[in-house]
Formats: sequence, structure tokens, C-alpha cells
Amino acid sequence: MNTHARSDEPAVLHKIAEIDVPGAESIVGRVRRHLADKLAELLGEDSEIAAETVLLADELIANAIRHTRSGEQGLVRVSVCLLEGRVLRVSVRDEGHDTNRPRLGEASLDDVSGRGLMMVDQISTRWGVIANAEQAGSTVWFERALGMP
Repeated sequence: MNTHARSDEPAVLHKIAEIDVPGAESIVGRVRRHLADKLAELLGEDSEIAAETVLLADELIANAIRHTRSGEQGLVRVSVCLLEGRVLRVSVRDEGHDTNRPRLGEASLDDVSGRGLMMVDQISTRWGVIANAEQAGSTVWFERALGMP
């Protein structure tokens, strides 16, 4: 479900993590561990939602590095927030690309890549892409409903 941000977005209750990292594949593991630690603090060590959220964030970070200027000595910003209504939102901002906007594709069984946004689409509650008006790039985000406390 590709949904764009709306003016009636829920309020941010708590910023869990925000990190700017170099657009290098060697950094992805460190960011993954950082997010896993922060989500474990919030949701517990054995949380399936935390594990799936880290997996989806990892996919978005890798996409930003592989498919945008962020991977050309640029930066990637990763943000994780708890929204009202017990919703977890992860946002990954990149530095853009001349012709490429993140989009849901279809990978065949023989393709070695192309499944990242398909996973985001299947596992997240909702997701979308926001063009960054002030500067080049876009922000890909997804949400996970956490259910009752």
C-alpha cells in the first residue's frame, strides 16, 4: 500500500533514534545493530515486530546507498519515531537520483535483487515516498502498528 504523507498525520510522541550515516555499504551493519538495540529497549529483546522493522529499515538503507547519490560519498538519514496510536515509523532520507524514484517493482524468481520494497509493502502497515522539497532526494518511510500496550 503506497501511501503519501498527509496533513492529518499522527503526532510524534517519542523520537527513538535519528542518525546520519555515510552512504557506504560497510556502514549498514552498524546502523542495523543500532536500530536493533533501540527497538529492543522499546519492544523487548525477542520482539518479532522489532526484528521485522530492522529488516525493513535495512532494505531501505541499502536501497538508498545503491540507487541514489547517497551511495556516491553522500549521506543517509535514518529516523525511528513512535507516533500516537502506538505506531512505529521508520524514515530513510537519501540525497536523490536524476531519474529514479523509489517504486514497487516485480522481481522474478531468477532476479537476485528487487524485493526490498515488496517486503516493505507486505510487512508494513503502510508506507510511502516523500520528495524532499528543500533539497534533492526523497524520504521513504514505513509504519508498523504495535497493537495494544
